Amino acid sequence: MMAGQLPPAESRPRIVLRFAAEKDLLISGMLAGGSELAGRPAVIDIPVGKGHVVMFSNNPFWRHQTHGSFSLLFNAALNYDNLGAGRPAPRRGPQAQSGRRGENDDQ
Repeated sequence: MMAGQLPPAESRPRIVLRFAAEKDLLISGMLAGGSELAGRPAVIDIPVGKGHVVMFSNNPFWRHQTHGSFSLLFNAALNYDNLGAGRPAPRRGPQAQSGRRGENDDQ
């Protein structure tokens, strides 16, 4: 890809979930480096071909400790066919329209 060009909106990575503000990150326990996490992406959806790659900033099943993130992985797995919900519809290129017949084609 050439510098300055962006992929179409329907194929760009989408941030699904962000970490909270630093003051809201810690509920109990310890958190080192919270300022580095604050406001950063936690879950990203990337369309690839006909599918999607869902990236998590943490391991949702790490030592069975992160119960709150289980639903993130289950949601992605169970709704794999609808991960593009809310994205703009793909644009049709000029080649898709060139095969269409117009009203004046019979003249």
